[in-house]
Amino acid sequence: MRRQVLFVGLICVAFLVNAQEEKTIDLDEVTIQASSIIRKKDRQLIFPSKDQVRRSMDGLDLTRRMSLPRLWVDPNTKSISMANGNVQLRINGVLASSLEVAALSPEDIKRVEYHDNPGLRYGEGIDIVLDYITIKRTSGGNLGVDLSHQLNTFWMADYIYGKYNRGRSEFSLRPEGNLSYPRWYLPANTGRNPRKGL
Repeated sequence: MRRQVLFVGLICVAFLVNAQEEKTIDLDEVTIQASSIIRKKDRQLIFPSKDQVRRSMDGLDLTRRMSLPRLWVDPNTKSISMANGNVQLRINGVLASSLEVAALSPEDIKRVEYHDNPGLRYGEGIDIVLDYITIKRTSGGNLGVDLSHQLNTFWMADYIYGKYNRGRSEFSLRPEGNLSYPRWYLPANTGRNPRKGL
């Protein structure tokens, strides 16, 4: 009987020792990703992903790819709007137009500060403030051209932008040209009277 108890005890000890052996596994690569949105009490800090930056052509395209809530980006008119309210755009805290946002290079945008309940310091009647925080460049620049034409209707919107940085100075150029039929002109097959207008 003693031999049997001793034998069973040795088997239990062998299993416990075997169970405590550590197994090591080598991993090729471990990637840890943080959330791309940081919520503060008065705003959200939204960081674009590398994929969004890589696929975007300009600042407006990056905004569209970020899918910000309650906002609609129209690439044809180069505008950012919302259904029932006003949107204010800023670049590094300074008021900006949507064309100035379009002139931003996606690689230069560090984050977008999304204020969905802005205070009175942004003005009355403002429902959303987008503040584009950019990288400070001391040399170099960018140049871009956006040509939008529709062949079935006589409409075109051309946009050329450029920016050059030297030291702490920035020089920029943003000419724009739009051309379309006058509002009163309608082709004959529409059935509307062109004399009455739209």
